[in-house]
Amino acid sequence: MKYCTKCKLDKPLSQFGKCKSKKDGHQQYCNACKLKYQQKNPNRKASVTKYREANKDICIFRSILSQQKNRAHYNMKAAEWQKANPEKVKATRARYDKKRQIQHRGLDAFSRFVFEEAKELVKLRNELTGVKWNIDHVIPISKGGTSEYTNIQVVPEVYNRHKATKLVQRYFLTTK
Repeated sequence: MKYCTKCKLDKPLSQFGKCKSKKDGHQQYCNACKLKYQQKNPNRKASVTKYREANKDICIFRSILSQQKNRAHYNMKAAEWQKANPEKVKATRARYDKKRQIQHRGLDAFSRFVFEEAKELVKLRNELTGVKWNIDHVIPISKGGTSEYTNIQVVPEVYNRHKATKLVQRYFLTTK
């Protein structure tokens, strides 16, 4: 038996939909209440999409927090997927390695030195602050940027994930 939070009745588990995220593995309201809700709100998906577009920053931030909170779960799922798909993992790594080689090809000695120093700075900041840091390309590689010293910066991982492949100003010029 399970209590439906909509109709306020105890009903058998067979009348509740499955939901992996709930502790008991079932949704919080019964199938009949869910159906009524869906009939009353036929444009729910459109409103959710509209909300997510209007509040992208909040949605991204919540997603990152969820991933950090459930990091062990995500890592376990990723490890399972990697074991089940070794060919895809190998192909992905090959593409990644090729991309990295292209990034560093043609860099002058000073740019390579600055990039290596940035790697060391990331390690140091990770240790000292307890916050994850990344090397960020001001102009993303996907938008034609390079790893030259004028195009890299060390930023918090949360900022780098939020920025993704967008073209924005430098991190330290935008934060105050």
